[in-house]
Amino acid sequence: MNTHPSRLALCIILARSNHAMGVLLHSIVYWAKYGKAVIPKATGTWVANERSFWMQEARLSSDQYDRCIRSLHKWQLIEKRQWWFGGKNILHVRPSTATLDYLQSASTWEAANELAPATMHGSISKMAEPGSAVLLKSNEVGNSAEPETVKPLNSKSVIHGSVIDGLKALTGEHPATPAFAGEEKSKASYGKGNNSMAAAQPAGAMELPEDYPMKPTIAEMREVWSKAVDKYYGDLFNDQPCCGSLSAKDIGQLALFLESLSSILTSQESQLDFTGSALDVLHYAVRCWGEWTAGLWMAHKQKFPSPSFLYENLGPAIYAWDQDGRPPRP
Repeated sequence: MNTHPSRLALCIILARSNHAMGVLLHSIVYWAKYGKAVIPKATGTWVANERSFWMQEARLSSDQYDRCIRSLHKWQLIEKRQWWFGGKNILHVRPSTATLDYLQSASTWEAANELAPATMHGSISKMAEPGSAVLLKSNEVGNSAEPETVKPLNSKSVIHGSVIDGLKALTGEHPATPAFAGEEKSKASYGKGNNSMAAAQPAGAMELPEDYPMKPTIAEMREVWSKAVDKYYGDLFNDQPCCGSLSAKDIGQLALFLESLSSILTSQESQLDFTGSALDVLHYAVRCWGEWTAGLWMAHKQKFPSPSFLYENLGPAIYAWDQDGRPPRP
């Protein structure tokens, strides 16, 4: 059973597997949502609590707290400044942009592991970029990896029609994404897909070649998405040359999209793995956005490619790609 990483687990990863530092970082991230302290000439708000508060919150000794807060700042996981609050000179803290970006981007365990090394030494945006069109933006505390979201992935998105005689795609839970009328919801559990499709396909269905491509990385997904959006929609954003830019949350949605492709079910309840074709599906979805989204719920509000909308409507996207002959990306 696959789960998504909790925010606490991600904080421990950022803290280089130091649990004490990870718990303290998790507490700082949590309380940052309620921080209202301000510092002159510094943008944004801060959390101003005495050291005794943090020691109690993270169950740390005085020495542990000093070492943890010093290392978190050294590794650029938090920002800290000394300023006055409530008549006292108190340490003000808040999570860094790199930390917030990581928490939003690391929506799956694979994404968490792939993105972790870059965030340990600064912002995610400083890692080897797949293309100049990729930018990261973070304006709030990530909400994609709450501890309470650790749960198996179920399907509430069913493909309209039949891909390989009733193909159904598993996606994450999205209460706002209704199944198509008259279609049965799939509740098969997540797991590694079956790379051999022959047994599950009816006569004439397409088979996977022996040299089936490997599962792409998050960086490759970002590159394909950004280049496709810039190529097919760049002329609509003349004043924004990087229209294919991705926020940290968008990267997290692409990670979920990639994970979902590993468990595709046929009407015979056989699992298929389309992760090797993830880049082809992604490029097709962007290139033919207006065609395969036509008629979908809320499609009129999403006229341009969106990773979130694609993930929530994975079924129709795969169906359209399959019906069009599964075209490879250029």
